[in-house]
Amino acid sequence: MSGNGIKTIALAGVGSIGAFIAEELLTAKAAGALDGVIILTRAGGSNDAVGQYAAKGARVEHVDYADESALANALRGAAAVVSTLGAAAIVNEQLALARAAKTAGVQLFVPSDFGNNNEGQTRGLLGVKATLYAKIEELELAWATFYTGLFADFGFVPCVGGRPLLLGFDFENGVVTVGGDGSVPVSFTSRRDIARFVVHALTTFPLEQLRNKFLRIEASRKNFNEIVSIYEQKHGKKLEVRYTPAEELRARLEKNPLDFFALLHHEWIEGRGAVGSPVDNGKWPEWKPTPVDEFL
Repeated sequence: MSGNGIKTIALAGVGSIGAFIAEELLTAKAAGALDGVIILTRAGGSNDAVGQYAAKGARVEHVDYADESALANALRGAAAVVSTLGAAAIVNEQLALARAAKTAGVQLFVPSDFGNNNEGQTRGLLGVKATLYAKIEELELAWATFYTGLFADFGFVPCVGGRPLLLGFDFENGVVTVGGDGSVPVSFTSRRDIARFVVHALTTFPLEQLRNKFLRIEASRKNFNEIVSIYEQKHGKKLEVRYTPAEELRARLEKNPLDFFALLHHEWIEGRGAVGSPVDNGKWPEWKPTPVDEFL
């Protein structure tokens, strides 16, 4: 059983990171660390995995984020809500989820903010994420955020969301494009390891270590020049590295604020790719995350 009062956790979104968190929640339930797991899925949507979650003991709720009353009812009994909603839903639907969580008596809300350190940001998607905290606090709803850095098992794949080479790592053709001079450290953590830490924290950490806290975790902290070197040594393949100056990234963002490559690489060269310090890995000493080297 949970030692901090969090005995039922609801999860909104079972996509890129959410699927891993769902699996870890159900593992925790099977081990007796949780009494209940609630999976929210959009009404009318189809997902074979959702049926599998139900078969493993999850309470699956089909929801419409425009119906906050029904959404609050779907969250009945939950002590914590974890949101992994995507960028398109990061404002209106996530705030609807937070309001419904407050109505349902939820103790802790984990917003969909896994990744870069967004503290103090005011522009773009990262700025939008940063400003959500004030709106959540206006509801007098406690939150906890997990800064994790780049998903080590996902960030280097050649195609993300149908957009090829979104982050500039074309290992197949031997070309890597990075922002700045590639010397600024970035944090890396795999989705599996993130899910393990999040669920462990929610089920075991005292609430005072969670309420309105940024928890910073990372498996590795490397700059992109080091990533290139590791890849070359591991595969015996020389890479061509193309460096994009900061001023070019800023110009691209002025032209198109949704230029994801420019946005992320600009944030990284500004130092916001690292989760900050001190890191909170030590709050669970048994957590041994897989280093980024293994995913190259």
